[in-house]
Formats: sequence, structure tokens, C-alpha cells
Amino acid sequence: MDEANRENGTSKTKTPAECFKLAGGTSTGGLICIMLFRLSMSIDEAITAYKSLSQTLFQPSFISKYLGGAYIRTMFGLSWYEGSSLEHAVRDEVVAQGLDPNATLLDHSSVPGTEGCQVDNFALRFRSYRFPDGSLPTYSSATIVQAARATSAAPFYFPPATIGRTEFWDGALANNNPVDELWAEKSLLFPRWITDKPVVKCVLSLGTGRFDPSRKKRSWIASHPAISKGAQLLENLTNVENVHRRFDQLMRAEGVWYFRFNPPTTEDVDLAEYREEKLAGLEADVERYLERPHIKVMLRLCAQLLG
Repeated sequence: MDEANRENGTSKTKTPAECFKLAGGTSTGGLICIMLFRLSMSIDEAITAYKSLSQTLFQPSFISKYLGGAYIRTMFGLSWYEGSSLEHAVRDEVVAQGLDPNATLLDHSSVPGTEGCQVDNFALRFRSYRFPDGSLPTYSSATIVQAARATSAAPFYFPPATIGRTEFWDGALANNNPVDELWAEKSLLFPRWITDKPVVKCVLSLGTGRFDPSRKKRSWIASHPAISKGAQLLENLTNVENVHRRFDQLMRAEGVWYFRFNPPTTEDVDLAEYREEKLAGLEADVERYLERPHIKVMLRLCAQLLG
């Protein structure tokens, strides 16, 4: 609560963009990052917008629901969902936030060191800010819609996205947890020699939930040795907890507060899940997780550090 609000007895909830100096994400996290930090939405606004976007994108057609359309598309090398649908949905949200539909991801009013949160989306980094020397980042002319498509490009789900001569075919397969990318970017933007004061109050990492694969019933096809081994390799490749453990050790060595919140889930919720009952179950899992005593302590400490 700031001083002005203390005086009149009111409180104003800060938006995430007012609490963080640097943020990033991939795939679903990339979309949420754009909503919260480039479009400066509140958390409630972002939740509402994402639910609406999911229903628009992933509502199955009659063919895909009853005639195996998704598998047929896979056989012909086609993605399950149309990239144009995502573009239209993101463009509508950009306009709803009062911006030009072709607004660039680069926020021309944002300069490192000033108020506002810079958005760094993924390994081949799309940035919403200039570098400290004033130079423009790569893909500075990319629109918000193009960046959203690029970070959402995922094998099977959405087709590759093209910006200029570069094709982006996967937003997160090998970089599902980009926290180390953000740390590298922090070192570039805010080097230690700029100030003697601590540069980082804390690092906050949010997961999309953890489901134990051993609890999932496998079909007879998935039980085939070759497919089973391939699934295990993919699981290891996309395991975000491996990155978390390495980063946790780094933060301990650096003496920086690091928080990772990633609730266990009772169901395996697919990226394309949009049904209210499934989302309600996921929300219930999160509520139970947040009620754990040690999680409450960590949340309170994190909030205090963020001020």
C-alpha cells in the first residue's frame, strides 16, 4: 500500500506490471506474459481474457470431435488448430486494451531503468524494450500478434509462425521453463557495476501445474516399447523441474531470494483444455496448494519483498 492510500484509508492492488522490472515466458506463459506486462492487464482481466481465448481457439469442430479430425490432420502433417484463429483472438484483445491492432511488442515508452516491466519472451528473445545504450533489439518491428503466434507455435497444436525470413516452429518444447533465460537477460540489462545496491529483490517463477505421469492410464498404443521410450524422452526434455532445481542452486550461490510455485494437479490438463469443469478442477488444486502452511509463508515473504 502506498503512502497516499494509507492516508485516506484505501488500498489499491498493484498490477503485475507495477511489481516487476523484467518478465518472460514461453507458449502459454508467453501469452500470459504479454497480457500482464505488455498490455498491463490485472490478474483478473488476464484470467478472463485467457478463458475466453481458450474457448475460441480450442472449441472442437464436429469432425475433430467425432470423426478423429485431429489424427487425420496429423497424418497429413497439419496442425490441430489454426494459427489464424489465435492471431484474430490476440488482435481483438490488443484492440480491447486500447491499442492499435498492429501495435508492436516493442513498447516505445519503456526504457530499462524506468517504471514499467520489460517483457522477454523466450530463448530467441522478443523484447518489448530497447537496450540500455538505446539500440533496438532484434525483431523490434514485430507486432504483439506476431510475437504471440511465435511463442505459441507448438508441434501438433499450432503451425509454425513466420516473421520476416525466420520461421518459429516451437515456443517451448526445449525451453518450457525460461527462468535461466530471464536471469541472463537481467545480467545484460542491469549489470552489477551500475550500482552498489542489490539489483534483485527476488525471482518469482510460476509453473502450470505438475501431474504425476505414472497416474495416467496409457492406451495400448502408448504401451508400445518404441512409443513409450519416445514419450519418456519427451518427458525428460520438457521437464521444467530440472531447470528449477539447477536455478535454485544458482540463486542460493548468488544469495538471491527465489520462489517457485507449481501446484500438483489431480488430473492431466491438456494445453487445449477449455471446458469449465476441467478448469474448475485445476483451480481447486491450486486453492488446496495455496492453503499449505509452508506455501502461505513463502507467499507472504514474496509479497513483502515485492512491496
